[in-house]
Amino acid sequence: MPTGYTADVVDGKMTEFNDFAWRCARAFGALMHMCEEPLGAPIPDTLAVDDYYVTGLREAEAELETWDKLSAADKLTWAVASREEAIASALRYDDRNRTENERIDVMVSKVRMWSPPTPDHKALKAFMLEQLNISRHDMTYSADRIHEERAKTAAMIMQRERDNRVVRVAQRREALTKEMARVANRGAWIKSLRDSLNHA
Repeated sequence: MPTGYTADVVDGKMTEFNDFAWRCARAFGALMHMCEEPLGAPIPDTLAVDDYYVTGLREAEAELETWDKLSAADKLTWAVASREEAIASALRYDDRNRTENERIDVMVSKVRMWSPPTPDHKALKAFMLEQLNISRHDMTYSADRIHEERAKTAAMIMQRERDNRVVRVAQRREALTKEMARVANRGAWIKSLRDSLNHA
């Protein structure tokens, strides 16, 4: 039974080696981006870098530039608000975990008061207690998080924000560089195939 690549060969519509080679080349990395296009779509002579990478780098650079252009007073205002929100979030998290632990404690006492009707039900009681126990929140993490957020100074928060933006620029630049290398490698693969088929 013919495949999408061989159907035209089997039907006699494709007799040229070069046409068949180009059709099959779509199954390889350099032309995988064309997998959704019709098999007869022309193969490009050159490939372009995906705009996603270019746009991503521009956006990251713009975010860093915007941060660097902020006045010291605006950065301080932002950092103080950010610290307050982080502390409030940590406190909400702590409150939610305490409430959930209290609900678990209520259920634990109900399970402990329950007398299993038969010895076969003792395993069920043990299982229920185990499930409740593993569902408890470790409040150490909540307390540590609150402490950490309160310990952050505005200067630390501002530096972290700038560092994060610098890292994003570096990551996006590296991603673009890798994409450019992939495009160059794919282009070289296509050129080598084209040269080979022109001499076939």
